[in-house]
Amino acid sequence: MSGIDVHKLAQTIADLPRDERDIVRALVSRMEQGRKTYGPWSVDDNRNYRREALLEVLDAMHYCAAELTRLARGVGPAHLGLRRVYVCHPFGSDPEGNARRIQGICWALAKTGLMPIAPQLYLPSFLSEETERERALELCLELIDICDEVRVYGGLVTEGMRIELERADRRGVPIIYCDEVQA
Repeated sequence: MSGIDVHKLAQTIADLPRDERDIVRALVSRMEQGRKTYGPWSVDDNRNYRREALLEVLDAMHYCAAELTRLARGVGPAHLGLRRVYVCHPFGSDPEGNARRIQGICWALAKTGLMPIAPQLYLPSFLSEETERERALELCLELIDICDEVRVYGGLVTEGMRIELERADRRGVPIIYCDEVQA
């Protein structure tokens, strides 16, 4: 990969939304597989390596187009059939009380036919709020990438919520500010 800044490319790929990132990674993997299959392209053995390389690139492009079409149609394991709503709510200041409030919000969302995504309800079962907060936030940010919208509850925006909202904004995920739900 001469002439390509591998670190810049890796960062560009990492900054893509998850579904697009997965497609690009699959594309790169397919191209690498083609390189392994065809060997070094500088060998003179009467094979048309330029044509074979072009066919590999076209194959990879067709794969990407098919994947993008599949995603646009909502077909495949990533599609849940319901609109996915990320529940953005304060948590660390009162984990037990906030968990109860978030459960009520999720109940109300599910009752209206939405799929609530509330990592605050399950991450504490295996991550410590005090010692693994950064890892929990990383997982939350990944979940935002697969959501159709973010709904903000709780009346104030904490530092962690601000980071989540910035991620949603960068990814083009709509953000809706809501009143607290009373269950």
